[in-house]
Amino acid sequence: MDISNVSWRQILRRLGIVYKERSTGTLVALCSFHEEKTPSCHFWLSGRFRCYGCGKMGDMIFFVRLYKFGLLDDSRPEELENFFKDLPSLPGPGQMDLPFGN
Repeated sequence: MDISNVSWRQILRRLGIVYKERSTGTLVALCSFHEEKTPSCHFWLSGRFRCYGCGKMGDMIFFVRLYKFGLLDDSRPEELENFFKDLPSLPGPGQMDLPFGN
């Protein structure tokens, strides 16, 4: 499954997770895997996440698998594929049309 053009913003919105964007581009949210009052779960542009409260960390697929299905293994691949399949792809380098004023 190729999710190279999927962003954390798309995933978090689809899951209904409220996040804040830091000046570094990192997204921060309350961790979905434990109770907390201060956001400790960080999502990086590299596609990785880490919660500094409970220690969970991994990539986008692991996060969705754990959040949506409560799974730590590779079971239920069809459901995981369905979650990602209709997310719009982000443009790759050189594929973005920018309007330029004349």
